Amino acid sequence: MRSILLQLHTGRPVKCESWSDAPVAHGVQITVYSENSHGDAATLAVRTHAALEREIARLNAIRMPAPCVALDGHIYPAFTCAGAVKELAGRVLIFVADGSATMDSRMQSYFSMPGTVIIPVVDGSIANPPQRALPAFMRTTLAETTTGLDPGPIIPRILRGAGIVGSSVRIFISYRHAEAATIAGQLFHALAERNFEPFLDRFNSRPGDDFVALVREELADKALLLSLETPGIRQSLYCRQEVATAVSRRMGLIAVDLPGSRQVFKVIRHRIDATGLTISTDGKIKNSDLMSIVDQIANIFPHEAARRPRWQDGNLHGALAAAGVSFTPEGLGRYLVHPRGGGSKRVLAMTATLPNTNLFIEVEGRRDQVLASSAPACDAAIFGPVSAARSGRYREIGWLARKSGVDTHDEGRLMRYIRRIR
Repeated sequence: MRSILLQLHTGRPVKCESWSDAPVAHGVQITVYSENSHGDAATLAVRTHAALEREIARLNAIRMPAPCVALDGHIYPAFTCAGAVKELAGRVLIFVADGSATMDSRMQSYFSMPGTVIIPVVDGSIANPPQRALPAFMRTTLAETTTGLDPGPIIPRILRGAGIVGSSVRIFISYRHAEAATIAGQLFHALAERNFEPFLDRFNSRPGDDFVALVREELADKALLLSLETPGIRQSLYCRQEVATAVSRRMGLIAVDLPGSRQVFKVIRHRIDATGLTISTDGKIKNSDLMSIVDQIANIFPHEAARRPRWQDGNLHGALAAAGVSFTPEGLGRYLVHPRGGGSKRVLAMTATLPNTNLFIEVEGRRDQVLASSAPACDAAIFGPVSAARSGRYREIGWLARKSGVDTHDEGRLMRYIRRIR
């Protein structure tokens, strides 16, 4: 199964490779493009491509030759090569501007198709404001900006924009109120400014909320738990329960070791050393220190956020294999199950967080594709942390299930479901 087709195009196709077992729901074609083969834009494109290679490799994806290289010994332009790769469901263009605001017309037509994700990248030395350096068809698209032709700071955002490790950018901030309330608030706002969706109890709760139920649902809807470790965090029952829940669900985990930290939660491997920071009398840390912590969170996030989707995919794959049914992997946590004796095919999907409207649309659409391919019948089901949803969210999920005809089950019932369809 090819998950990612990654191409570098600097004036012409230069490099193309496939990556399997990458943490993406569906196959995606990613093209890093600059109009010319020389100059600062070409240099930035090469560096961006290399940085993406490193990050995808760190996510434990497996590099393979691209189909065009394996079959023909030749690299084709993006608008030609992807047609033969059935697993690719999305297109991502990373357009590195050279200041000319031009693009090959065939490439422009290919990446103007509906559903394409376009991520413009403009170095400060090339244009200011950056939109002036973009072709007309993408001039309303917000550009990523770099300094000194260094793509490092924007790579985590490009990964998220490309759909790698899913679309979830939600972070649950766990902290002891008596020791880290102010710093937690600073991190909440700084992470939100970096396009994350952080949860902080005092900002996200409402009068009348059942706090235990609220935290349970919010943890089920987050990709990662951020623990602010302070000297007395062990005394907080809530913090201990939050970390235990995150561990049991194989969520991503990052700890920020604040001054006096004893690293209570040893299970958290990714740690940010902030023990040497100075905390002011009003409980705040300096803005430069805050930005340093947020930068480190952004760099670690893709690798930790991939943990739960991979674990879920392994569970579903293992359950299907153990049941002895025939199936085809179609993406991370996405499988098409083939019936025995001519029965109904089944589209199965795992979701790391609570199922939302987009997921129901996706699964319903895939089921309809299977039916349109002359399959006699096809059912569909979604598995996720449904039991954690409170009444309002649970009713919403139920309504979406009825409207789409897609069954929805808590992930704890996965084995029971698989045994039933054998």
